[in-house]
Order: sequence, then structure tokens, then C-alpha cells
Amino acid sequence: MKKIVLLITIITVFICAGAEAGDPYSFYPSSIYRMDESVFQRSESLVEITPGRPLVVRDKSGNVMLTTSRGEVMVNIDTAGEMTFSIGGRREHHRGEDGEIEKRWVREAGTSRVRVENERQETLAYEEYGYGGKLVAEYDTENNLVRSVEYNEYGKIATLTVDELTMSRTVHDERGRAVKELDFEGNEVARYSYDDDTGRLLSRTDAYSNVTYFNKDGQMSETYNRYGRLIATYNYGKNDRGFTALKSVKNEESEIITFYEDGRQLYSVDMAGNIVTEFKWVGSRLVYSRELETDMITWYNHGRPAYVTYEGKVEEKFYYEKGRLIGRWIEKDLTVELYSHGMAVATIGLNIADERKPDLEEVAALRRRFMVFEANHYQR
Repeated sequence: MKKIVLLITIITVFICAGAEAGDPYSFYPSSIYRMDESVFQRSESLVEITPGRPLVVRDKSGNVMLTTSRGEVMVNIDTAGEMTFSIGGRREHHRGEDGEIEKRWVREAGTSRVRVENERQETLAYEEYGYGGKLVAEYDTENNLVRSVEYNEYGKIATLTVDELTMSRTVHDERGRAVKELDFEGNEVARYSYDDDTGRLLSRTDAYSNVTYFNKDGQMSETYNRYGRLIATYNYGKNDRGFTALKSVKNEESEIITFYEDGRQLYSVDMAGNIVTEFKWVGSRLVYSRELETDMITWYNHGRPAYVTYEGKVEEKFYYEKGRLIGRWIEKDLTVELYSHGMAVATIGLNIADERKPDLEEVAALRRRFMVFEANHYQR
């Protein structure tokens, strides 16, 4: 009991309000949000005044990490107040901005893998850890590899993050910071810039020359297009626990504002204040999003769009193979849109009787034939 009281006391004393990392559905990959102890001052260089008490380390953005005297991470606390608790260097559970448990890491006996589950004990993903407890791979609920991380020769600093579904890559520098993104062909599609003196993230420029700027707390603040016109703004405020969190994102061109709570979209409004899109969540799981003007509902399964309905009838259906999006059926046109590396590559009409929709095997076979045709075409 004394240890628990001590830990809670230290967390209360050393946490101060900061800023949330940003919009998870926006301009840069989720890998940049991952709390990594390599960005903190080495705990070995700190003075441990009282033996047995946690050491407290804070980075330049205000994120806090509590470690044991051996350097094992006990608690990671970001500036929005989200907390990840660890035992023996392994993550155990995660509390969101509202203080409620959102994730648990359940170890699989005899392996280096853990199962990630939500507050309803539903499996979200699987993670694999390597030397030093570093995350090396992530898998979806069907055990498809979705992300992998490579480290330097000492296994300390991440050098490359690979999106295994699109084969896009994020390249890191010697400090583990994201510096550029490459598509599956190796073309640069985004680049990050940092302050030379402080190392603070300043901006991200994408392949279309859109530039997203970050404030001193690591929050996205504005995005401008290649002509210098403002196209998005990000607004923050205090949540119920006193931490700074993302409250809304405004599309300056459409004047659509999307509101957030606890890191989740709630609804979007137009310039007249009318709700145009609403989002339905069950705990930390997104169930559907609904466009009020058209009454089209997009249903999600494990965070991925599964199908779109109108008045209860399926109008669009998404197809995945080994976790990768390979096709989308469009009912009104009787067409299949084929995908490769996350991008639409062809639209093919199908003559299907009795309103039958193609199954996964048919779409996969169609995509394989198309890819062979494309390969032969380019070889000529």
C-alpha cells in the first residue's frame, strides 16, 4: 500500500498540463506519437536522492516518464494526461485523457508477444518485443503484420518504421526522430524539419507541398498549401482533468469543423453550425460515422471501414487480404475499385446477376489478373 501511495503522490507532484500530440486522423503517421524513452534524458545520469523511489524525467515537450533506478519505465505520461503503466519494462495498461483504462497489454506465455485489448476485453492487436523490451512488430487481430520497426546496431534508437500494409517507410535520424517518409517505390513523400538548437519539431512538408507547423509543445497548429493559403487549423483546450487536449480541427477551405473529446471525433459542423457528420463510439472502438445530408453510414471493423449503408442497404463494401485493402465494391455502378499499396489503381465493371456482391476470393483473383496485366504492359 505504501508503494502505491508513493507512486500516486509523485505522479500528482510532477505532472503539469501540456499539449496533446495532435489529430490522429490528419497529416502525419501515428508512429511519431509513440512515447519512446530514447527521447528523454538518460535516467542513469540523474541523481537518485532516495533509494527505491521512481526517477522522474521530462522531455522538451512536457511528456513525463517515471523509471526505476535500473532504468525500467514505470509510467509514461503525455501532455494530454494519457498514462501508460509498465511493470518490469513491459506495458500493462493505458489510461486515456478521461483517466479511464482504454488498453491492456496481456502477455502470451512463453513468447515475446503481447495481446492488446480494450476496456471491453476485445482484442485490438498483437505486439512483438525484441531486445531491451523494444517494440519490433505490430499485428492486426488476424495476425497479419501491419508495422515493423528497425533499430540501430545497439538496439536503442529506431532507424526505420515500415507500414507493412502499404510498404511506406518512415526514416529516423540518429536521435530516433522521423526525418522523412518514403512510398513503396522509395519516392520521398514527406519531410520533417527541427530546430537546430532545441531539436524541437517545427514542420512537416508533404508531397503536395502542404506544410503543417507545430508549436513549442509539439502540437500541430496550422497547415498551409503550396501557395501559402491556410487550409487547416487545430484548436486545443483543457479537458476535465486539467490537461491540454485537442478540441477541434477546422478545414479552412470547406469551413467544416470537427470536434473532439478524449482524442475521439464527436461530430462535424458546417459554417452555419449544422451537424454534417456524427461519429458513434463504444468505449475506444469506432462503430460508425454518419453523413447526415445523405444519410450514408460507414461501418468500421477494428478501425477499418467495412461497408457503407443507405437505409439499411449495403452500397459499398471493402475487401481486405492479409490486412491490406485490395478492393471496394460500389453498388450503384456495379463496379469494383482495385487497390495496391493503399491507392486506387483501377475501376472495373462487373456483370453480376441477382444483386449478388462479389466475394473476397473473386476480388482477389480480379486484382491478381489486373496486376499481371499491368506488369506485362510495362515490360513491353
